[in-house]
Amino acid sequence: MKNWQINLKKAEDNFDWLCAINIYDDTISSKLSCSEKMNLVLRLMFTINYCILECNSSTDDYLYGKKVIKKIFNQSFENFKDNADYLFCLHVITRLNEDMFDMDFEKPNLFLNKAIELNPNFDLYRYWNVRYRKKINIDSNYLWSQFITNWKEDKGLLGTYVVDWLRSKFPSLARESGS
Repeated sequence: MKNWQINLKKAEDNFDWLCAINIYDDTISSKLSCSEKMNLVLRLMFTINYCILECNSSTDDYLYGKKVIKKIFNQSFENFKDNADYLFCLHVITRLNEDMFDMDFEKPNLFLNKAIELNPNFDLYRYWNVRYRKKINIDSNYLWSQFITNWKEDKGLLGTYVVDWLRSKFPSLARESGS
């Protein structure tokens, strides 16, 4: 893990979205791979959105967080609009609170639909989309695979939110404690 990833994880763990913004500001202009930039953007947008909703933020904090999210969204969307992982994560982030993005209720669904269209065999997207399907075949080991563990780690608080939510929706797939 790189220093910015370690520091961002600490900020996420402490629900310190203001610190996360500072890490973003200090990091985004450095030499990051495309994937690292995307993860940094997604993790910051999720952290701000989640923390403002969960931490009883003031109106001033809400407005400042909204301004930052919209700026980052506008800067990043053009670069990543054809990336299935970006669109899936954007769906999760915007669905959490569409108002932070000034979006109508249906827009986040377009992100998810496009992600599934771009990568129809990625089960994580299909599992998340389970509420729209009548029947879905589930591999009982998938949500516990090393691939999903790595994905969860790469996405930080956002990844934890997604994977834990999915695991809660499929209790038959729950692992014994310590597994």
